[in-house]
Amino acid sequence: MLVGKNNITSTYYTNEYPSKVFSKGEQVPSDTVSSFNNAVGDLNSDGYPDIVVSNAEFPTTVFENRGGDHHYLAISLQGVLSNRDGIGSTVTVYTQGKKISKYTQCGIGFLGQNSNQLIFGLNQVNAADSIEVLWPTGHIDRYRFVAGNTSYVLVEGGSTSGNIDVDEGLILNTSGDVYGGGLSISPNPANDYLTLHVEPGTISKLMVYDLTGKSLLEQIEPIDMVVSTQSLAAGTYFIRCILKSGTINSISFIIHK
Repeated sequence: MLVGKNNITSTYYTNEYPSKVFSKGEQVPSDTVSSFNNAVGDLNSDGYPDIVVSNAEFPTTVFENRGGDHHYLAISLQGVLSNRDGIGSTVTVYTQGKKISKYTQCGIGFLGQNSNQLIFGLNQVNAADSIEVLWPTGHIDRYRFVAGNTSYVLVEGGSTSGNIDVDEGLILNTSGDVYGGGLSISPNPANDYLTLHVEPGTISKLMVYDLTGKSLLEQIEPIDMVVSTQSLAAGTYFIRCILKSGTINSISFIIHK
């Protein structure tokens, strides 16, 4: 869309949940330029998300949400064993017998990134019955009777006195890991196999896991230094070797298919 071309204007579409239908809302007569992407976030901390539009060959446009008299909760996450921004977490707010769930993500689109802060509308109620956070580690934090019209930073383990329950089978990086270290592999990128360049008989445990920390392969005291990767799809993975000396070595590798 170019300026003035057929007088095309941007339009808002409303999601008529739960019917999965989008209804056409009001047009924006002043927005007649082509754009790359939108970024959504509460610029003035009033509980109503605003929109910043990155335009092509024209200045960036900011649409301020003037809002109304409804209440809200604004929630940001801080991971401890999970990633720092809590990406991959699901936050659920329970209020008036209903629940609203939002999934935290990054990389929203080209030349645009929404705010990491999640905003939940509470309508006319100035409090939530409870909040539940499901972290990438599998740990769940629960908070009851949370006051509205407030911004919160929820830390992983914050409702459990700092104790974090990690799902079985999930492997986390620890400060004791030595990335690379004395471990080298080839080929990398690989296809059907990897060769470990370590002295045979020195490995106590070998593990392969994906970027989410899910364990895909585990071997106890492997004798063969060749690891089959035929079952792995194309992507990035990690291999971890716990040596009998107690040293932990981790290194990433890529699978090409």
